[in-house]
Amino acid sequence: MKRRDFLRNSILTAGAVSSGSMWAQDKGSSPDIAIFTKPFQHLTYADFSDLMAEIGVNSVELPVRPKGHIEPQAVADELPKMIEALKKNGVKISILASGINSLDSPNVEQTLKTAKALGITQYRMGYFKYDLKKPIIPQLENFKAKVKDLVALNKEVGVQAIYQNHSGTNYFGAPLWDLYWVLKNFDPKYIGSGFDIGHATADGGMSWQIQHKLLEPYIAAVYVKDPLWSNKKASWVPLGEGQVKDKFFKNVKKSGFSGTYSLHVEYISHKDHSLTPKFIEAFKKDLKALKGMI
Repeated sequence: MKRRDFLRNSILTAGAVSSGSMWAQDKGSSPDIAIFTKPFQHLTYADFSDLMAEIGVNSVELPVRPKGHIEPQAVADELPKMIEALKKNGVKISILASGINSLDSPNVEQTLKTAKALGITQYRMGYFKYDLKKPIIPQLENFKAKVKDLVALNKEVGVQAIYQNHSGTNYFGAPLWDLYWVLKNFDPKYIGSGFDIGHATADGGMSWQIQHKLLEPYIAAVYVKDPLWSNKKASWVPLGEGQVKDKFFKNVKKSGFSGTYSLHVEYISHKDHSLTPKFIEAFKKDLKALKGMI
């Protein structure tokens, strides 16, 4: 099938497939809780779908990026197959976890147009990193220029990019004020914050409340994991056993947020496929904890 025919036919059937939403859920509906499925990307689509049903989720954040469950160059062929497999168990893709952070990213336009045609309107961006040997402000200007071009494409296609903050010495977005400095220039319909309370707590300690309030108008998704500082080092632990506070989720609810919560399990190695049974139990446990917090 020619690319234009595929896109046209997909648009006609988009209403029938499971999807996320650029403008999140209707007020008053149940929160959309997705899990980040990187630990399971070695599975066939059918086995993956059955496993999501076993865990008890109906929403996922799917890696569609280099070395992901679906490679960027295969999106047009493979993403419809994945969606069809997930539909059999009533599972939707709320967010694509992509490697896209500029117009130069692999297969960026086709990835976004294919996702949109299939009803998926949110994608997590790849990351920017600082060169700490160079001045910061010029690098911020460079990041902003790349985002500007990407936002223009997002607007044309009708999708929303999400930038997830990560803790660390050289990540753009780690202090979150720099992320605000860029996001404030653009319509949040087309780019927003994937506010990661785990990374915000690991880097900011108690100041997450300031950072959350600052980015509140731009939050398009909430990322959930739990850090614990011990012996001068932060590590990930099961949700509820670290430093993330219930108060954060109360603040999120009070703000009127009604988008996707994306739950990540980082305290088990993603590289060892033999650990799949442990991941299943970990996600079940953390999902129960998250639902209680929400």
